[in-house]
Amino acid sequence: MADMAALLNKTSDVQKWTKLGISLRKVFQERFYNSAAQVYGHGDELELQSLTAAPLALDEYAPVVPPADRPAVLANLKQDIVETQKARSRSSHVVLPPNQQECRCKQLQESICSEHNKRNT
Repeated sequence: MADMAALLNKTSDVQKWTKLGISLRKVFQERFYNSAAQVYGHGDELELQSLTAAPLALDEYAPVVPPADRPAVLANLKQDIVETQKARSRSSHVVLPPNQQECRCKQLQESICSEHNKRNT
């Protein structure tokens, strides 16, 4: 908002939005930054991942992550994503025997072709 106000030469708005941005970054940091773990969030994986990714992504425009912690925060986010995906693949991935995979693929293809043919006739 401050950048847009600057483009419009609205000096008082630039100051207002800059001040608000600084105070919101401080509040976000106090509320969500887990300095012991060097991540954002204190709960489940989705909270941790989204709350950690957002400030990293915004850092270029409005630094949120303490510069000294940025490499560790990024490394911890990557590690959490990898560990989460490993856990999900172990618990929810079902591998069918090759003959059933082929059969299911043919059934899906036939179903799609059948639906397509119905719509185009």
